Amino acid sequence: MCSAGGSLGVGQLCRSLGLSSSQAKHFMAQEVGKSVMLRMEGEEQMLVARSALRVCTNKMWECQGDCGKLHLCHYHVLDSCTRTPCSFSHDITSGQNLTVLERYQLQVLDIEELRRLLLQNDPTFLPEICKHYNCANGPYGACTFQADCQKLHICKYFLEGECRYQTRCKRPHHLQGPDTLSKLKKWGMGDRWILSLQQIYRNACALRDFRLPVPKQRPMPVGRKAVPSAACADQFSNTPDQSEEICLYYIRKNCIFKDKCMKDHYHLPYRWQALRANGWEDMDDMESVEEAYCNISNGYHLFKPWALDLNFDTMTYKSCRLRRLSTPSSTSKPPHYILTTDWLWYWKDEFNRWNEYGKQGGSTAQAVSDICSSNVEKAFLLDKNATINFKAGSQTYELRLKDMVQKNLESGTERKVCRRPKFVSKEDVKSKKSGKSKSPPDTEPIPSHWDSAQTPDLGFKLVTLDPTSSEHNKVKDLFHSTLRTVSILSIERIQNLSLWEVFLWQREQMKKQNGGKDVEERQLFHGTSDSHIDAICQQNFDWRICGAHGTMYGKGSYFARDASYSHTYTNYRVSQSRVMFLARVLVGEFTAGNPSYLRPPPKNPRHPPFYDSCVNSVSCPSIFVIFEKHQIYPEYLIKYL
Repeated sequence: MCSAGGSLGVGQLCRSLGLSSSQAKHFMAQEVGKSVMLRMEGEEQMLVARSALRVCTNKMWECQGDCGKLHLCHYHVLDSCTRTPCSFSHDITSGQNLTVLERYQLQVLDIEELRRLLLQNDPTFLPEICKHYNCANGPYGACTFQADCQKLHICKYFLEGECRYQTRCKRPHHLQGPDTLSKLKKWGMGDRWILSLQQIYRNACALRDFRLPVPKQRPMPVGRKAVPSAACADQFSNTPDQSEEICLYYIRKNCIFKDKCMKDHYHLPYRWQALRANGWEDMDDMESVEEAYCNISNGYHLFKPWALDLNFDTMTYKSCRLRRLSTPSSTSKPPHYILTTDWLWYWKDEFNRWNEYGKQGGSTAQAVSDICSSNVEKAFLLDKNATINFKAGSQTYELRLKDMVQKNLESGTERKVCRRPKFVSKEDVKSKKSGKSKSPPDTEPIPSHWDSAQTPDLGFKLVTLDPTSSEHNKVKDLFHSTLRTVSILSIERIQNLSLWEVFLWQREQMKKQNGGKDVEERQLFHGTSDSHIDAICQQNFDWRICGAHGTMYGKGSYFARDASYSHTYTNYRVSQSRVMFLARVLVGEFTAGNPSYLRPPPKNPRHPPFYDSCVNSVSCPSIFVIFEKHQIYPEYLIKYL
């Protein structure tokens, strides 16, 4: 794989190894997520060589040779060292380097193959792409350093995969521009690596940045709308584009992911934008536009401050397309979440009046439907093509969400249906943010084993467990049952009341969907970098930000029954210890995973309900993929050597 450029097609590699179909399947099950990772190249699955081998970055006098890393000249790896003589080693067969290579079973690689492996695995060798440049409009995007920025100003989608805009993209799709070449030369990148840099970045992206596993189906920069390719659209994906969803953490207080967050950061629970020549731009007087939209009688609205036409039915403003970014629907979140969007559902009667479902209309003679807006909204989020049957008095109706039409099944009369949000003003936002959030009804109190004095209303607290306590020993025994060769430094209980309440709410929702039966719950491990501790403890697991353990069984957060498996995904950047989470996970009903899944498949191929999670083996699962983070509570943080 290294001699072929760091990656090979699955079929080509299996043929090269002389594997039968059953052997190839076994190889994939054993190695994907360990020695190799998957990425897509067109319709072909590519295997990318993965290794934990790194080059020591300490100064010569700071490292005594016990770091377990290669001691090599950084510029020699980049094939650009011009120092004669060089003070740093160029010899991969020296005593220490050979020992390190043998430890990773890589001693058979020559220098060219080793360079390729290091370039795509060791993040210190590739110059960073400016994320701010790829956001917003203008010649420098949102980059405040502009021409002085030391990061690459290039289309990240071109470099890490495939840009949907192709020749219409406003960002460079080549590495030959004077600014880019100058930065690459200053970085120390050798000429021959520049020619193959796109493939190196694509491989590195598959290994390190699982937010973009499939180039054609990816999150777009803020200010652009992502339109997934029909060829890549996942059959089980029914979620909105992440970049068109406003981040609840940001609007409530602060988002710990900051500019890495895949959701939009805005101070209101809605954001109106018009598509101009330079991309999506915010509209003026956002609150007035929202108020007009929430007024159900407004389809074609004359917006007086501009004296320009807004058509909410066609979502156009003059000749421009409109879009509305929004916080998640209130029915998809626990009741105590603030600033979610309350969607209301209406039907139009014979007098052209709009009536909300479940409420008395303009005429007292009209019977009230036995479904309300929240019932319709839940069904809509589950399946936008669903048909809902309901009654109003003695009449029976069907509501076809796909057509947005209500039909009387006896008379055949059809009525239009509309979905609009409940209006929230800027003052409402301030009031809700200043008010203390309430716990959801009918939830359990703080767990009895928690330290109530160290349980904040917002955020989290790490409480170190007494090494002699039964709680500590229970976690330790579970951890050491498959990972005996390491030493535990500490076990900390994560006390985050908000996440715990959400977890309890999710458990109750799943129990209702399961006919009142208890949902299967497990304690599972998740290994990660120590740089992600605060993000996970504060906002739970998000595979797009915190990385994923491959995509063999779906694009979600991976958890393991055995600590030994999760250990392979730990690394340290901030401290000198490794970290692993022991999480409480609602696995529910599970089925075999698939790399294309963005959510679990339906139990019945024709319609919901869906499975709750995916696994590597239904008969004996050891790896679980969770797509909904409310099913997870990060319970313990284990630090070890």
